[in-house]
Amino acid sequence: MEESKIEKQEESTENKGGPMKWKFFAMGIATLLVLVGVFGVVYSVFAVKYGSKSPAIVKVAEVLNLPVAHVNGMAIPYYLYVEDVNTLNAFYKKVPAGSMAPVTEENVSDQVLSRLIVNSIIKEIAREAKIAATEEDVQEAKTSIFSQYPSEADVEKELSEQYGWDIPTYVEKIVKPMIIEKKVSEAFELGEILADVEGYSSEEEISASHILFRTDGEDVDEEEVKEIAEAVLERAKGGEDFAALATEFGSDATKDAGGSLGWFGRGMMVPEFEEAVFAVEPGQVGAELVETEFGYHIVKVDGKRSVRDFGVYLDDKIGEASFEILVKGVHDPLADYRKLQEEAKQARAEE
Repeated sequence: MEESKIEKQEESTENKGGPMKWKFFAMGIATLLVLVGVFGVVYSVFAVKYGSKSPAIVKVAEVLNLPVAHVNGMAIPYYLYVEDVNTLNAFYKKVPAGSMAPVTEENVSDQVLSRLIVNSIIKEIAREAKIAATEEDVQEAKTSIFSQYPSEADVEKELSEQYGWDIPTYVEKIVKPMIIEKKVSEAFELGEILADVEGYSSEEEISASHILFRTDGEDVDEEEVKEIAEAVLERAKGGEDFAALATEFGSDATKDAGGSLGWFGRGMMVPEFEEAVFAVEPGQVGAELVETEFGYHIVKVDGKRSVRDFGVYLDDKIGEASFEILVKGVHDPLADYRKLQEEAKQARAEE
């Protein structure tokens, strides 16, 4: 009887031991997986720190958002840096030998990282100013860029062959940063953002239209051209639609836009044209023909504005930025640039 009880107890213990063994086994496997995962993360962090471009390491870096550098405390993702370095290297390999100076790995790294740094600084300004690239902005930019190609398929083919990109990648890497930079630049220049920032003198810009009567071609009777131009000038001064006259009589590409030259500042046009057009008041047609090397111009000023130089401001922001490279072997692309900018800033202060 007692032997039977002992046998039952032993049997019960054995039955309980089975599940317990599996439980401990499962816990051991889980612990091992955690340790492997931790080791993988630690290894990846060290691999990134030493500049590994292994696809597996780069993927882990993307998941963990590991940075190649910090700019003003903001991380520049390592995976973006590697992607762009690989893209640029592939592009340069397609350039015919001898058509350009040799490009080193450091050159490529500097080009990529400097652009990522500038984009990061501009994004910081944009975020503070609540400026973003809207879907409408993107569509407008795509329409403008893609209009240079027969079809969107041709755009896709060009991007794939040259850079290994598709259109969404192109939009994220090129189009959106371009839009944001343009919007930030325009807002700064017009004083819509950072209006209290001093030291960036305003410059005058003008929006103007013109009607060009060319005299720079062969077998041109200049006197006859001048007579026609003077007759059209009187019509413009008399109040006729300037854009319509430009479309009818203009002889350069602006005729299709009603003669519009858009906004421009000093130093962008030939001197005699600049001097004449900046002397005209907004809404007025110039009283006299303007003669340049291209021919006779009738000018109309559509508007004037004062703008600040965003390029100089951005240069200063780059020079002032706190910058830390976190990957060994990656060269600081802006070290010499920042030194030059500091010298330029001091020179401006002494003026």
